[in-house]
Amino acid sequence: MLSSARPDPLTKGDLLTFCCVFLTLCHVSPVRRGPKRPIYNRLAVLRAERGLSRAALADLVDINVQSVGALERGDNYPSLDLAMRICEVFELPVEAVFSRTEFTAMSSELYGRRSDA
Repeated sequence: MLSSARPDPLTKGDLLTFCCVFLTLCHVSPVRRGPKRPIYNRLAVLRAERGLSRAALADLVDINVQSVGALERGDNYPSLDLAMRICEVFELPVEAVFSRTEFTAMSSELYGRRSDA
């Protein structure tokens, strides 16, 4: 038999808690994003230098080969975890593989040559 008794009305505190939880769930993204800024990388150069195919790198960092291509083209950016796994494969620090500014030619960095000369 169904009870016809009404549930206790919400108190002001209950209502405030409900509103805060609702607003938090509805309006706060789990990932906050600012203005889009590019992330440049040297993946293709590093792969070629070490004789790795896209498929081999994909296997080493546990992603699919299409994802490696998208990263190299700059269509996708890696998560921090993926960036760290990639850097472990190449045994390089993150800033040697990824940058917010375009990389200069490696020859100019290694030998002090200017690429525009």
